[in-house]
Amino acid sequence: MSSVRDLLYLLVRKYTVKQKVRLVRSFHKNPKLLDYGSGTGHFLKSCIESGISAQGIEPTKETTLDPKSTLFQKVSKNLQELPKGIKYDVITAWHVIEHVHTLQETFKGLVKLLDKAGCLIVALPNFQSYDGLHYGDYWAGYDVPRHLYHFSPATFDRFVKNLNLRLIQTIPMKLDAYYVSMLSEQYMGSKINLIAGLIQGYKSNETATKNGEYSSLIYILQK
Repeated sequence: MSSVRDLLYLLVRKYTVKQKVRLVRSFHKNPKLLDYGSGTGHFLKSCIESGISAQGIEPTKETTLDPKSTLFQKVSKNLQELPKGIKYDVITAWHVIEHVHTLQETFKGLVKLLDKAGCLIVALPNFQSYDGLHYGDYWAGYDVPRHLYHFSPATFDRFVKNLNLRLIQTIPMKLDAYYVSMLSEQYMGSKINLIAGLIQGYKSNETATKNGEYSSLIYILQK
């Protein structure tokens, strides 16, 4: 069953990466982009291949990226290693800020790099979603101990306001509900985690159509 889930994950990742690139271009046709927390670089690579001028940050780039690849040269280990004097039209952080130890300091650093008319795109799990409440301690979105912070739309709105940022749009990541639910079912020891996860993911999205509390959300921020 895990191989089926892994295959679904790869197919969904390919689809969502393309969706993320489209989202970036909807705010700026030819942006200077910074991807904070690039991981294995799938999103960053897709941006570059589509003609976007993109730079990444990944503290573990030696272990996540091939040192011989051209992509490796596009990724810095921290904010201090970035090319100096560049402002970015779009800064993305896909499911990454919940891992950051120095959260406020890092956010302030990203805001300084953002062009006056630019936008900061942040994706986060939502512990107040149906699946978050349904699975409780078994919810995969908690990802203990790697996730240091947990946000709902209300708490994230307060967080960004304290940093003088404006939340201009919130976009649901509906496919996340299914994957997170499948993982949560696995953590609970369910023998039908794929089927049960699909059912609970559907329930989560249906509930969110009424209260807006999707399993994961993309927040669009501006200065």
